[in-house]
Amino acid sequence: MSTYQGTFSVQNLTGFAITNLTVMHTCNNNVDVIPSSTLAIGATSETAKLNSDDGYDDFWTVCYTLGDNVYSFAHYNCNFEESDTGGLCSIVLSNTQSFSVDTPESPSCSGIGLSSFTASSVQ
Repeated sequence: MSTYQGTFSVQNLTGFAITNLTVMHTCNNNVDVIPSSTLAIGATSETAKLNSDDGYDDFWTVCYTLGDNVYSFAHYNCNFEESDTGGLCSIVLSNTQSFSVDTPESPSCSGIGLSSFTASSVQ
């Protein structure tokens, strides 16, 4: 089994500042996280390491707060492949309440709809 390594970051194209941003990548026993943070309009997060194993699927979880709403999607499958090794994977949050996983070389995944609920409903 081979491990493919790269990096990932998050770009905020929602048109609004967002808070409580957390993005997690999992593959096999690997867990890579961009921890909770605030991201200004048009800003890009810090870069985090990404580890993917050959023969296993890659899953992405995205969660953030915008105003009184929490947007989330857990466990979306979009693979980081051998051809992506060493590259930057960009998670792009759009103004249509969706996100994309833009891989360096392999096919990207786009138009992933986010679930929304009011922050007060989870207290």
